[in-house]
Amino acid sequence: MNRLVAVAHWVLRFALLCALIGQAGRVFYPFDTMNHLVPIWGSIGLIAGLMLLVARQASWRDAAITVVLILIVARLIHPDFSTPSASTPSLPVAPGAAKLKIVAFNASKGNSNPAEALAWLQAQRADLVILAEAKENSAVLLGGLKGQYPYQVSCLSGLRCSTVILSRTRPIDSGGLARGDPENGNALSAAWATYADPGGPYTVIGVHFVRPWPWGDQRTFVPSLLNFIARTDRRRLIVTGDFNLTPWSFTLREIDAQLAIPRLTRAMPSWPATRSGHASGLPALLPIDHVYAGPAWRLRSLQRGPYLGSDHYPLVATFQ
Repeated sequence: MNRLVAVAHWVLRFALLCALIGQAGRVFYPFDTMNHLVPIWGSIGLIAGLMLLVARQASWRDAAITVVLILIVARLIHPDFSTPSASTPSLPVAPGAAKLKIVAFNASKGNSNPAEALAWLQAQRADLVILAEAKENSAVLLGGLKGQYPYQVSCLSGLRCSTVILSRTRPIDSGGLARGDPENGNALSAAWATYADPGGPYTVIGVHFVRPWPWGDQRTFVPSLLNFIARTDRRRLIVTGDFNLTPWSFTLREIDAQLAIPRLTRAMPSWPATRSGHASGLPALLPIDHVYAGPAWRLRSLQRGPYLGSDHYPLVATFQ
């Protein structure tokens, strides 16, 4: 019993240290990485604190630490859990309004079964498919989808980038936002395409941000994205892909504010995806794949797809 109490004391203080480091991420970007892991350190810290309180082994310091931890964790995750689920249809639309179905999927360079992923993507019959890390699987995924999606836009010419937008219809304009080497984290891995629609042209941007510190500084590439968005109609804009950022990071909150269009993915974990986790119903931990859409769009559904050999689950969004 004494050993268990000692461990709980240590775990509680460790969780508080993680929380304080994460708060310092407001001013020092590398520390913001700790906030991505709040489901882990937050859960074990609160369990340890509550155990001490229930067992009446908590000092006034333990009680104070537990209260501080509750406040910090709640402040980090509350906004996403307090917002209505994006899977619920939003405002009504005019009768006969056309639907737009989009699949966003980080196919993973180490995909264990790209053939399974290809079959699922073909069965979705989406209007647009946004793929990240598709370069290594291009022979299977991009080649296999070519007949169904003849128009494929990469973030660099000649499909020399693994972020690709695939569509059934020809875009009226398109291009890449990479200025450098996106495959090694030295440029923004993002592609864009504009399509004609009875309501006017609309633009879709597919993005794949680098992993957070120590792999890279995601904020480096945000100005390139914002500069392009400033020249588009935000009302009819859709931005989606693998941001490698959780909603409880200060970095994604800054991006939310700068994009100035609603993020529709709320409390929808997409990583890590595992076959064993999917089969047993265990949830993924981190929401790092996101969908943003301007106010001209009405969301009909937003769902997480199945395990497809990648460490990410796909997202399926339907708009009108």
